[in-house]
Amino acid sequence: MSTSGQTHDFGRGPRPAHRHRNPDGTQGGWVADTARVADTAYIGPHAKVYDTAHVRDQARITGEACVFGHATVRDRAKISGTARVSGLSLVCGDARVSENAEVKGEAQVGGTVRIRGKTWVRGNAQILERAQVRDDAIVEGDAIIEGDAVVDGDARVSGLARVREHAWVGGYAEVKGTAVVAARMHVVGRTVLDGSEARAAGPAISQESGPQEPTAGPAEECDLEDEMGR
Repeated sequence: MSTSGQTHDFGRGPRPAHRHRNPDGTQGGWVADTARVADTAYIGPHAKVYDTAHVRDQARITGEACVFGHATVRDRAKISGTARVSGLSLVCGDARVSENAEVKGEAQVGGTVRIRGKTWVRGNAQILERAQVRDDAIVEGDAIIEGDAVVDGDARVSGLARVREHAWVGGYAEVKGTAVVAARMHVVGRTVLDGSEARAAGPAISQESGPQEPTAGPAEECDLEDEMGR
């Protein structure tokens, strides 16, 4: 915690704060004195960390991104653009959250996950391994997206739903309840899958070709359980 005597307005009036000193010696963005940022972390000159948020290890916050609430960003995770990470959420491993995406609530993001666009990941949702969530998609509730799965367009995944392996949910599709979309299934258009209707692992529902698979290489998974008691 800094005792520099400086203040900065993070949006709710001036608060005691200081400019982070980056590992390369450059002056970083504003960090509230109530937040914690490791000396090894990088905070870009226009990025902000406030409330009681934690940025640890070699994590990087760049652009005009903000980390606040009691959120934690750690390992080699990167938050960029105007992305926002808040609440009790965790972003770790080699995950990337960029553009206008938001991760909030108690959501957990790890692996080599890519989250971008105007995506919302919220509630207790988990985005794991090499999954991608992009465009205007929403993942919420206790939903889990994992493997090489992709959720994009205006799709919504909620409840206890799981999208895994090489599955794709796109368009205006909705996957909810206890539905499981797996293998190489494509759920697109305005399709609605509820747990009472489908445990799907077959071919595409309304379209033959899906998105390109993520190209990110393997990375060491972060231990999501490590943060559960924070």
